[in-house]
Amino acid sequence: MRRWDHLLDRYIEEYRARGVSSQSVAYTEARLIRWGRWLKARRPRVAIERIDPEMITRYIANCSSFSRQGHRVRDAEFDARLR
Repeated sequence: MRRWDHLLDRYIEEYRARGVSSQSVAYTEARLIRWGRWLKARRPRVAIERIDPEMITRYIANCSSFSRQGHRVRDAEFDARLR
């Protein structure tokens, strides 16, 4: 997916040119690199044009901070605080 890498480079270049803080640029770049790694690991490979909302949802679901187990733990902690 060299096209992804090229798209990412161009996007970050434009993002940086907007005068966004360097921390924001670094954070956004890291997130997009992580998303790109996830995309590249999909089999069969997905063309950029074929990325749909379902695929984005699957990516978010696979992120550790959004894991189902994590939600259950947080929900249980919340319920315990309500008692």
